[in-house]
Amino acid sequence: MSARSARHNFDKFFEGLDRKSLPMLPPVHGYEGEDQFGDQVEKWKTWIDWETSDPVSLREDETPLYRKRVLYAFKQAVTSLRFYPQIWFDAAQWCYDTAATTPEVSVQEELATQGDDFLEQGSEANPESVLLCLKRADKMETSKLDLGSSDAQTVQSNGEKLDVPFEHCHKALYALKDTFVEREKAGIAAIREHFASLPPEEEPEPTEQAEDDDEDEESPAAEKPKSRQEQMAAQIKSLQKISKARLEDLKKTISYVWVAKMRAFRRVQGQGNTSTKIPKGFRGVFAEARPRGQLTSEVYVASALTEWFCHQDPSAMRIFERGLKLFPTDEAYAEAYVRFLVEQKHDLVNARVVFETTITKIVGPQQGAAMMTNTNAKETKEQEEEDLKKKDRVRGLLWYMHDYESKYGDLAQIQKLEKRMRELYPDELEVSRFASRFAEPQFDGIAVQLVLSESQVRPRATPLPAVVQQPPPAGAPPMIPGLPPVGMASPDQGGLRLGPQGPYMASPKRPLDDMDSDAEHQRKFARAESPLKGAAGRRGAGGNQPAVLGSLAQGPAVSGGSGFITKNY
Repeated sequence: MSARSARHNFDKFFEGLDRKSLPMLPPVHGYEGEDQFGDQVEKWKTWIDWETSDPVSLREDETPLYRKRVLYAFKQAVTSLRFYPQIWFDAAQWCYDTAATTPEVSVQEELATQGDDFLEQGSEANPESVLLCLKRADKMETSKLDLGSSDAQTVQSNGEKLDVPFEHCHKALYALKDTFVEREKAGIAAIREHFASLPPEEEPEPTEQAEDDDEDEESPAAEKPKSRQEQMAAQIKSLQKISKARLEDLKKTISYVWVAKMRAFRRVQGQGNTSTKIPKGFRGVFAEARPRGQLTSEVYVASALTEWFCHQDPSAMRIFERGLKLFPTDEAYAEAYVRFLVEQKHDLVNARVVFETTITKIVGPQQGAAMMTNTNAKETKEQEEEDLKKKDRVRGLLWYMHDYESKYGDLAQIQKLEKRMRELYPDELEVSRFASRFAEPQFDGIAVQLVLSESQVRPRATPLPAVVQQPPPAGAPPMIPGLPPVGMASPDQGGLRLGPQGPYMASPKRPLDDMDSDAEHQRKFARAESPLKGAAGRRGAGGNQPAVLGSLAQGPAVSGGSGFITKNY
C-alpha cells in the first residue's frame, strides 16, 4: 500500500470516532445507548486491527516503529473505553503475544511489563470484571509462579501470589452486593415518601353498570381502579423483583469466581490441609468461601466432583449431602447429585430417593401436578406463570431419569415416569414421549422411512417453465375446471382451448383466429351497392358487351359518382 493510500485509510478511521467525551459505563444489552456505544467500540477495534495488520509494511524494516504505532492505538482506545474490560484484555494479550515472538530479551521484558500494566490498570478501572481477574490469575500461574518446586515455603508463596487477583475481584463483588441492598432500601423509601406527599385520596364515584348479561364482569374495562395503597404496593413489588434478579446474577458471579479460584489452587497447591491451612489448596478455598456467603449450588458441586475425580476421596458424598440440605429445590444441583450417584457410585436406590424428593418439593406430589394442569377460577395469572416455570425447571431432571430407566431400568419405573410427565406436560405428543424410550444418539429407528417399493422413490416431475398469463379480456367466457385458461395454449401446440361455443382443438395446419368473443372478431367491410346492379347492369350485359371487353383491353378505369372506387377490367 502506498503512503497516500495508507494516509487516506488512516483518516477514515477518525470519522465519527469520539475521542473527547468522558468514558462511560457500557449500557446493558437492550437498553438506551447500546447501539451508540457498540459503534464506538467497533470503530476503535477497526483502527487497532488496521494498525496490527501493518498496511505500510513496517514490521520487517522498522519493527520499533510498528510496535510504537500499535501501542499508541491501544493506549488511545483504553483511554476512551476505560470501563470496557475487553479492550484492556486485547491490549495485554497483544503485548504478551508480541513478546513471545520477539528475539530481543530486553524487548520481551518491556512488552511483558506493558501487558501487566494494561491488566493492572484495567482491573483498577473495572475491579468487578471477571475477565480481567481470570486473565491476571492465568498470567500469574503461567509465568510468575515456581510450580516446579516442592518446598513448603515456595508452595505457600505461590498460593499467596495467586490469591491477589481473586481477592481483588471478590472484594469488589461483595461490596457491590451491599450497594444493591442499600439501593433497594433507598428506592422503597423514595416510593413511600412520594405517596405520603400526595394529597388525601378522594373516594371514587360509583359508576352505573349497564345490565348486560353478555358482558364479562372480569374484563379490564370493568376492573375497579387501584387505590394509592395498591399502586404503592405494586411499585414496591416491581422494584423488589428487579433487585432480586440483579442480586441473583451477582450471586452467580461471586460463585463463578470461587469455583475458578478452587480449581486454580488445586493445580498450584493440590488438595490442601483444612486443619493447618498450609498449604491452603482447594479445600482451604472452599472453607474460606462458605462463611462469606452468597454461594450457589455450583460451588458445592465443583468441590464434591474435584474431591472425587482428582483424589477419589469419600468426602464427596458428604459435600453432596450437605449441599442437598442447603439447596433442596435447586433442580440443577439435584441433577448433578443424581448423575454422580448413578454414574460414579452406581447407587440407583439413593438416586431415585433424591429424584423423588426434589421433584416433590418443586412441583408437589403427583396428585398436585395433575391438579395444576387444570385452570382454577381463583388462580391468578401470576400463579399460572409460576407453575409453568416450575414445570420447566424439572424438565431436565425428568428426562435424565427417563433416559436412564428406559435403558437400564424396569418397565414399571418407565411407566411411572411417563405418567408423571404426561400430567406435567399434557400438550406434548405422546408419540415423542414413547419414542424417547428407544432413542439413540446417532440413529432414530422410529423416524426413519424404509423404502418398501420403487413407487415410493419416483422422482418429482420437472415443472414446465412458467408461462406468463395475460389477464382475460372483458367479456371472456368463464374457466371450466380441468381445462387450461384461455390464451394458455397456442395453435402450434394443438392443445385443447376454450372458445365462445365451448372447448375445441386448435388445428396446427389451419389455426383459428385467436379471438375470445364475437365483440373482438373482425367483421367484413360494409360495401355500398354496385352501380351495375339493376337496369344498368342488364343493359351492359345485353348490348354493350364489346365496349366492356374493349375497356378490359385498355386497362383499369375509374368510375365516379358511386361513392367508392372500383376497378374495371
